[in-house]
Amino acid sequence: MLVTVPQDIVDAATAQCSSLPYTGPDNCTPAAEEGDGLVRVGSGAGTYYPGFYFLVGTVARPFDGAVALYVMRLATAVLASILLLGAATAACRTRSRWPRVGLILAVTPMVTYSSSIVAPNGVEMCAALAVWCALLALARSEADADRAVLICTLAASAGVLVSLRLLGPVFLVMICLTAVAFDGNRLVGAVRRHPVRASLALLIVGAAGATFMWWIRGPARVSVPRDPPGSHSINWIAQLFVWPLQSIGAYPFPDQPAPATTYAVYALAALAFFVGALLFATRRQKFVLASSLLVAMLLPVAATATTVAERGLIWQGRYGLPFSVGFIVISAQILAGRTSERIEARAAVVAVVGMAVGSLFSLVSVLRAEERRAPSIQDPFWHAPSGALVLALVILSAAAFGMALRSCRLVPGMSNPATRVERSR
Repeated sequence: MLVTVPQDIVDAATAQCSSLPYTGPDNCTPAAEEGDGLVRVGSGAGTYYPGFYFLVGTVARPFDGAVALYVMRLATAVLASILLLGAATAACRTRSRWPRVGLILAVTPMVTYSSSIVAPNGVEMCAALAVWCALLALARSEADADRAVLICTLAASAGVLVSLRLLGPVFLVMICLTAVAFDGNRLVGAVRRHPVRASLALLIVGAAGATFMWWIRGPARVSVPRDPPGSHSINWIAQLFVWPLQSIGAYPFPDQPAPATTYAVYALAALAFFVGALLFATRRQKFVLASSLLVAMLLPVAATATTVAERGLIWQGRYGLPFSVGFIVISAQILAGRTSERIEARAAVVAVVGMAVGSLFSLVSVLRAEERRAPSIQDPFWHAPSGALVLALVILSAAAFGMALRSCRLVPGMSNPATRVERSR
């Protein structure tokens, strides 16, 4: 679709846009002049729900060109961080460190990267993480104050999840069904203790979902050209391996893999979580865990099978992260309270170190690639940071994230389970 945007935004993006193999001329240069510094330009995101773009675009209105693009990226990162704070708050509602360890590992480099570009994917991932953590924590919560805030967290994150991308409402239903299957009795009991808040939360999510569906079935309905049926083929065996790896890391473009070290760190962590959860899980928990993993693997297969004939291979591993990340969150809930505090503490340290290592190798890899890429090194608004600065920022961020989860004092007014136990003693 042709959208109306400021001329300076188009000028700032032209070089990078023109270097991509899939863009057309109207995507990178104005197709028409509108006057007053505005132009019409082609956008592949023109039919997307405008809520996210309105928010980050409004923040960037006082700025021009590349500076406005940086501000929009910063606004996206802040929004994703707020949702991640909701997930962390929920993960801190138990004395066990395992939910916090699971959250650290769930924030893969793909989640971090997606949360730093002007697109709703990263925000969707963080919103889904908050929904996962809030639902599972709500089932285990004991204090009314905790339940009340968790319901509010759930309402806000679920409302965001259903109003970003086409699969958002589907993901929310899948997450809720999985949570009910995992711990339905206690989850329903916790909701019944707060009927007013639960009803308001349902109303908020329903309104957000209804608005999103109105947009999809109304203003966003356009005729999209399709290729002749059967004009595309796919190597299914290769994709079954590629999709999981893409959910860990693939950047700056989907066909550019992360370093092998990044895959090794997160794959080993996911395997350790899965095996550990199976050792302690009940029969019902094993069924839910295995089922969620199977559904996460079959979702891209089903989505690709229905679109590949006329659209080609359009699925990317990151698209399924809002649901597949729940496999780690569920495993963490199963492990909670099943091991000693010493093992939990060591696991937390290992998780923070693994997060730092995986992120560091990923960032350095992207930096080195962009330093050899003509549109980047020729852009006067892009300044490559030094390796030492990248290392310092990664260590600082990983340490800050780990310390924040360790303190569990993320939201004023919420009771800390560990503090309650100490006071009772």
